[in-house]
Amino acid sequence: MASNTKSSEAYVEKLFTGDMTEAALEFRNNIDEFDDAKRLVERATTKLLSTWVGRGRNMFETQHTLLFGQLGDIQDTLYDIYEALVDSQTNYYNTDEELRKQIKLSID
Repeated sequence: MASNTKSSEAYVEKLFTGDMTEAALEFRNNIDEFDDAKRLVERATTKLLSTWVGRGRNMFETQHTLLFGQLGDIQDTLYDIYEALVDSQTNYYNTDEELRKQIKLSID
């Protein structure tokens, strides 16, 4: 359901809510894939580090730790974006329902 209602917060010309739902699901699925890939790399790295000794290992571990910290930041940002999308969808539905009720009351 879409609306052409102007408010101080937003103006919606046209919105296909099915696309919104599909985008949220796709985003969530990709976040899950990112998480899985991160876990697999972490597992392989842990195994490698358990058998590697020397200065090269220490340098690699330092770089790995820095990179995984950055990946964690990206992961947090992806979750924030996903949650913002879901919140936007919920707010849209709530606003649309309120408008529907107001229109119904004005007609009755």
